[in-house]
Amino acid sequence: MMRLRASARAAALAAAFLGGLVACAPPRETLRADPGGLYGRLDSPGTRFEEAAAISLVNAYRARHGLSALAADDALSATARERATRAGREDRSVFGEVPDLTGPAGTGLRLSAGYLTTAEAFSGWRDVPAHERAMLDPAARRIGIAAVHVPGSKYRVYWAVATGR
Repeated sequence: MMRLRASARAAALAAAFLGGLVACAPPRETLRADPGGLYGRLDSPGTRFEEAAAISLVNAYRARHGLSALAADDALSATARERATRAGREDRSVFGEVPDLTGPAGTGLRLSAGYLTTAEAFSGWRDVPAHERAMLDPAARRIGIAAVHVPGSKYRVYWAVATGR
């Protein structure tokens, strides 16, 4: 009988504890996937690429290396979008290839494919020496970043980073 009361008391305490946790939980709508930002999957419906968040990551990385922040540049963003779109349309990886990545004098362009989130892309760029050099170019002053989702393509998301002086 004593054991039964102890079990009932433990069950009641557990139920009260769980009920308290449920009452403290945020509303269900706040638990949805990030619709953008750093961790939103760009191959998911409704997720949007946030260039400002990507540039913020690059600028924080530059600051850790004692470099000045890059300014967002609409013309470089348009160039990056066009090149990422072209890579997606051709449905090919650009890793290891050396396409013509130069733009007008004083600009550079890096392409990548297959990263599904901004955080993954940034992490990958740090690990590829040519991409890292572009992000840490001390002469760079401007930047544009684009990510393009191409449904049904092999790599799904294509990226371009354009820098300028």
